[in-house]
Amino acid sequence: MSTLNIRAFKAADIDAISSWLDSSRNNPWSANTIVDVLEKKHYRLLVSEQASVVNGLCLFTLVADECNLLYVAVDAQYRKQGIGRQLLNALLNQSRQHNISRVFLEVRESNQAAIALYN
Repeated sequence: MSTLNIRAFKAADIDAISSWLDSSRNNPWSANTIVDVLEKKHYRLLVSEQASVVNGLCLFTLVADECNLLYVAVDAQYRKQGIGRQLLNALLNQSRQHNISRVFLEVRESNQAAIALYN
């Protein structure tokens, strides 16, 4: 298995994330919505890439000394490999670099996979 690389989103990534993000069930964030919010000042997006395939993303805001985690998603065929956890760790590292003192998130009670990730 090739090494996972986590990096900032590039415009060229939109086709890659659209191919799996827009087909996810119960997904509140479409690829187009993500691109729209990235035009706003405080929004950030990290993507995970493996063997030139973008397979995950982490959308968040950085405002003052707070980070708000909005969405973590991993392509269905790459789940259960620790990619979500690595994206979350990258977010926490980036937060530290920006002197963020608190990270917030909201999770539906029914989203057991997310609850397991964040615990």
